[in-house]
Amino acid sequence: MDKPRFRSAIVAVVSALYAYSYPVAASDCSDVYASATRNIKTNERQASELLYFFNKHCESNGEVSSSSTGINLEAVVKAIPMKFGAENSNAQQKLSEFCKIGTSLSTQWENESSYSSTVTVPSLVNFNECIALQNKGVRITHATQEPTSVMITGDRTDANLIYIDAATFNNMTCTSASFSSSGNKEDFDGSKRLRVPDTGFNISCQRKEMIEAGKKVYPLASVAIGTSEGSYTVVMPDEELYGYDVASANRAKFTALMTEKNQLSAELGDKIRNLQTRLDNVSVRPFAFHVADGPTFSNVPFAGDVNAVTPYAASICNQDGSVPVLQVMTSLSGGGHGITTYAGACLKK
Repeated sequence: MDKPRFRSAIVAVVSALYAYSYPVAASDCSDVYASATRNIKTNERQASELLYFFNKHCESNGEVSSSSTGINLEAVVKAIPMKFGAENSNAQQKLSEFCKIGTSLSTQWENESSYSSTVTVPSLVNFNECIALQNKGVRITHATQEPTSVMITGDRTDANLIYIDAATFNNMTCTSASFSSSGNKEDFDGSKRLRVPDTGFNISCQRKEMIEAGKKVYPLASVAIGTSEGSYTVVMPDEELYGYDVASANRAKFTALMTEKNQLSAELGDKIRNLQTRLDNVSVRPFAFHVADGPTFSNVPFAGDVNAVTPYAASICNQDGSVPVLQVMTSLSGGGHGITTYAGACLKK
């Protein structure tokens, strides 16, 4: 599948979806997204993006979700990193094509993005929030210093007054001097309504760390700022710090395990295919005979006495290189002529 780079798709989305009266600084939002996903391989990031759009706009049976009707589908399909068939001329047809493809590929996308989706999906949500705010006169961006902190910066892009009405935190504490009349740093905890100053604002947030088994652990952390024009959410994925082991080391370990898993899966698949091939090529030729202490009347061939079982079966099967398999059917004694009847099969692999 030809997958164009998501960066170009972002520009297309911005131009199609947000053609309002406010100027849109798309680079601010796309730069934040690019920075947040900079350490993710292109194929993994695109798999996360494809899975995100499939879960958001498609049903599991391949139909377009009812919640996606009536929205700007042109912008949605331009954001999906996939090349659509030339026969699908409008956005509805393209989204329908994507959903049908997704029913068979969503599991593959999930496997390819199992590590990166924890970063990509929250970053996509943040990108959408960023663009929506900018088109209402609010520009908010952020920069992270992994694995400990994030700086959130915002200002107004028009003359309208903007307020921060609320804020929520998860394993994060924040401070700011932007809303203090004295200019001193104060706790930013979402407990009061704050007017965004004409000069903008800066909010510094620190992630809480934990010590587990002698190593520093940084659990999943987030801060969500609710303004009078919309929300802005920052998510920091969980990290572990042991000596110099940070995200890159964890990611390398994860990649190595995934490589080993895929290799074992491929080897198992080869063994299953080889076994199936062997089973497909097996031929079975049945036969029957009996052995007794002496000649008897029977409707199956007489092989000899009990010592003749193996040689007789081999003489039947070895003509074409088959292997004999035997099963006793009946065994009778008496009259000086005990008789045992065998059912056999010649198996040729």
